[in-house]
Amino acid sequence: MYNYTSLFDVFPIDRWQQLTHFGLSNVLVAQTDLTTFLLKLPSTVQTVELSFLTFMEGDGHYISLTEDIRDELDWKHRPVEARVKIFVKTFCYLSYYGRYICVDKEVEEFVYNDGPQPFHLRQPGNSSDVDPGTGVLKDLFNPAWERPNDYSPERRLVFTRQH
Repeated sequence: MYNYTSLFDVFPIDRWQQLTHFGLSNVLVAQTDLTTFLLKLPSTVQTVELSFLTFMEGDGHYISLTEDIRDELDWKHRPVEARVKIFVKTFCYLSYYGRYICVDKEVEEFVYNDGPQPFHLRQPGNSSDVDPGTGVLKDLFNPAWERPNDYSPERRLVFTRQH
């Protein structure tokens, strides 16, 4: 069991009237708290990053979070040039090697243009996965490296042994 600390107890949102960029990465969140927090961000915010989040058990996942952003926040109804740029990175099957999946474009397409949901529940609990073909595979240790997220059994991270 985790002891959860509200984002409102950590960040002085009421003092950030001119905030332009906000990001969370590698933190435990409760979706209800996060959605309420995002609602309180000032209209000056231009970018929001929500990467590698772990959700409290029974309180959300990336699927319902992106739905809340689309349906409950006013971001979709802003003029195109005033919309919040959303950055989302998620763990993937190669996370052990420093790889992650960037789904910024797919999340924005879902939120702003009624595109397909980029996340899917594959296992019980609060874990959301991204299908192969969705997003871009990137490397924490080599920012210039990126590949399509098209994992298949034919592609391997390691080389075959030479005999």
